[in-house]
Amino acid sequence: MRFLICTLAVISASVFAQSPESGEVWVTGSGRTKQEAMDDGFRKAIEIVSGTVTLSEREIKKDTITKNEVFNYSAGYIKKYNILNIVENKSSTTIDMIVWVDSSKILNYKLNIGKTQENIDGNNLSAQFKSYINERSSATKLVDKVINDYPKRAFEITQGPYNISTDEYRDINIDVTMTVKWSRYYIASLKETLDIVSGNRQADVNIEIFTENPNSMFFDQSTYYITDYEMAENIVNQLYKNKMKINASIYNNNGKILQTTCVNVDDPPFVKKSKSNSYRIIYPKQIIWKLSIPINNNLQTKLSQIARLELSLENNCMQIN
Repeated sequence: MRFLICTLAVISASVFAQSPESGEVWVTGSGRTKQEAMDDGFRKAIEIVSGTVTLSEREIKKDTITKNEVFNYSAGYIKKYNILNIVENKSSTTIDMIVWVDSSKILNYKLNIGKTQENIDGNNLSAQFKSYINERSSATKLVDKVINDYPKRAFEITQGPYNISTDEYRDINIDVTMTVKWSRYYIASLKETLDIVSGNRQADVNIEIFTENPNSMFFDQSTYYITDYEMAENIVNQLYKNKMKINASIYNNNGKILQTTCVNVDDPPFVKKSKSNSYRIIYPKQIIWKLSIPINNNLQTKLSQIARLELSLENNCMQIN
């Protein structure tokens, strides 16, 4: 079983003093150059004020972790900064600085506010814009990690007993039922990830997730407002617009694929458009499909080689005869 776990972690940094209410942080940044030292200071200030979200993705096969990818996402923007002291050596630079961070999630943010229309602090504007772009890039990667697992790893699939049937042309079919329901691990990861990047107002895309309340006959509703256009488009394309297919692969005892049949799912029932800009997910939602998988002519002469049938949901499926 493969699942995602999202956890929150606050990374410590080199700090003299800080004022969380105002976002004012005193930090020491270091690097090979002045710019690297400043970037290090900005990163530490953002992490102190806003925290760092660490998404760990673990793929587990036979109780063994075979994949572990970790990356960080920091929510915050630099408002301004003041350099207190610079120590430059041949191979390194250390900078003591005060940084003011505006804590935020992925909201549209006015990057610079001058005292008048004529006054623009170019250095602060550059630092703010760089921080803003880095955050959006990191946020997109964070969301894509979870979104791109849909539908392949978003569901629990159970096969019913199979039957063998023949048609009027004496062709053989494997008839089987397929029960599909949302994976609770995936829903938990999706909710936590969307919560990290969600704004607090109506947006171009709103994701509604209804989860069963064990103490009530009603569902608990969570709504996530995605204000970043590129991120919103990726989410809608992956969860709603991309075509879903059932991948039915027949294997032999050595794990070799003998045949793959691709079955189109014309109207996937798992994500529905509830309004012009809202998409609804209901967990747990269970669907039962009845499949009739034809055995190709080549395989009909080698039926004794068939060992198992594997069913999965995919965005892409390659037919193998």
